[in-house]
Amino acid sequence: MAETCYVTDHKDFLNLRVECESIILKGERLPKMVFRSEFHFYVFERGYVTLDGFPKFLLQMSNIYSDDAVNYITLDPDPEASYYDQFGFFGAATFDKRDILSKYREMMLRPDKRGSFCVVSNVGFFWGQSLNWAIFCDRVSWELCVLGCRHKLLESQIEDVRFLAPNELKTFITGQYHWKPETALAFLQEFANNYLLTPCGN
Repeated sequence: MAETCYVTDHKDFLNLRVECESIILKGERLPKMVFRSEFHFYVFERGYVTLDGFPKFLLQMSNIYSDDAVNYITLDPDPEASYYDQFGFFGAATFDKRDILSKYREMMLRPDKRGSFCVVSNVGFFWGQSLNWAIFCDRVSWELCVLGCRHKLLESQIEDVRFLAPNELKTFITGQYHWKPETALAFLQEFANNYLLTPCGN
């Protein structure tokens, strides 16, 4: 893996794509179920992905599941066709746990914006090496992230991301689509049918 964390080798990229598609349902988007695995689900605002605390959150998740690395792949636009020819790397990255705090912002928010995952990516996906947790991030439509993980999380384990309770999710989505209340309500109804949100334990 390159020092920059970007995936530049085609075989490495294909392996990550296969691994990603073992966790998610290819082509599905929120509010549909996007995960293959039986997970506990938590939601938070997608804006956290660009904040200083987010790599700390990823580190916290990797520590919970004893992961040595955290992976990322862009789902929209296409991580192969839309990236390599233009930027010299695929729409994917692998962060060694030891480097995630120092490398995350440099890799995800490139200073020149060229190929920046946080700017270019409409839909992206993070997951731990253990495959025991993953985050589906939708920027273009709902500004929402869904975390799925094998075990119920404790409040003491998570410090840098605030999960939304169902009533808070309703407020957030209706605010996002205040000019289309019927669209917001349809999203919330289908989302509730597909995802049972888990409160954090004490």
